[in-house]
Amino acid sequence: YFNESFITDLNGRDVNLKSEIISQFRSYMNNYLINSTKDKISIDLVHPKSKINFQLMHNNKPATNVAIDVISKGFDLNTISNQTDFKGFFSFSINKIKEIEIHHSIELALNFKTWLNEAHTSEFIKSLFEKITIPSFTFPVIINAPNFRISSTEKQYSNNSNRQDLLLATQDKLTSIGMKITENEDEAQLHIVINGETKKGSHIIGHKMYTSFLKMTFQIYDQKSHLIFSKTIDDIKGIQLSYEKSEINAYSKGKLIIKDQIIPEFFENL
Repeated sequence: YFNESFITDLNGRDVNLKSEIISQFRSYMNNYLINSTKDKISIDLVHPKSKINFQLMHNNKPATNVAIDVISKGFDLNTISNQTDFKGFFSFSINKIKEIEIHHSIELALNFKTWLNEAHTSEFIKSLFEKITIPSFTFPVIINAPNFRISSTEKQYSNNSNRQDLLLATQDKLTSIGMKITENEDEAQLHIVINGETKKGSHIIGHKMYTSFLKMTFQIYDQKSHLIFSKTIDDIKGIQLSYEKSEINAYSKGKLIIKDQIIPEFFENL
């Protein structure tokens, strides 16, 4: 019967019952509005745990006891209140940033499915309402990222000069995900200290191949010089046609470890 036309009298008018129900419910839903209690929603990258409050309004009046779905791909969320309170307010907190980007968003949608199941046993009514798109509201979230200062000591046994391979790899990775780098100590909230040193390995007998090993330490300090992250990797093996080239190969592998493992691990543990 869902595809059949039902004509009925409503306020002296002949209307299609199905179309009228959909129209009235859609009009009712479109009068909902969700407002943030802050002009801008922002959280700190290093300490992301933050409570965020919203208010649900209907026809400019607080809407109470309405369930809200909170959707975000970039955040691990904790819903503090399952539905709006007597003033239309509801809250949730951000426990963790899952994807490191500067610009994020949160989508809020009214959840009428539970209400619909409780209020109606009519499969006809449920079928009608399921075809109506429930309004959702998207709010941008700004990530307050710290400024990083980077320093490194990268020794090599074959040359007395200090390399900058690991420093530049760290800088490239951080800037690629929207972080800012500064050389000014007063402007930096986090200081990355990298130490690398190679040692000569062996000549592979029967092959014109030589090995070198890199020991790498990667540490991050806050503004109070407290160590908040540390990673040491021993014996990163480089192998090439000469000791000098094998040393370069070891540093190249160290760069990849910083980009693909160490920096992601730091942000994952925030």
